[in-house]
Amino acid sequence: QELALDVIVAPHVLDLINEIRHRAIAQYFNPYLSVDLKVMAVAFNTSVAAMEAELTELIVANKLQARIDSHHEVLHAFQPDHRAATFQKAVDMGRQYAADTKALVLRMSLVKHNIVVVNPTSANDRHSRHNHHHPPHQDD
Repeated sequence: QELALDVIVAPHVLDLINEIRHRAIAQYFNPYLSVDLKVMAVAFNTSVAAMEAELTELIVANKLQARIDSHHEVLHAFQPDHRAATFQKAVDMGRQYAADTKALVLRMSLVKHNIVVVNPTSANDRHSRHNHHHPPHQDD
């Protein structure tokens, strides 16, 4: 109530209280793989429906890595499958390597058989640079 009377803080009191509550919820859940929503609702002095709505808001905002089992009223920690992600990354890198290697082999074959497409302007620039004669350097 004292914060609500402060002219500077008053407009932000509700946001501050919500942020503190959201962090408390995240800290409460952090050490567990799953939590009964009924127990959690009692701990936060609210109903199961309100707790579920608040948790949904936190999950959507990416402030809580969890999934809600509404049927069993349980909050489960969401653990991404790092092994599958690493495997997929390795497969993607392998495909990119194969594509790059194929492109290099094709380019080497084209160069070997003297099938090279040259940009006329860059060819002229190279030609003029190589054929440009400088006057002999004279010492003073």
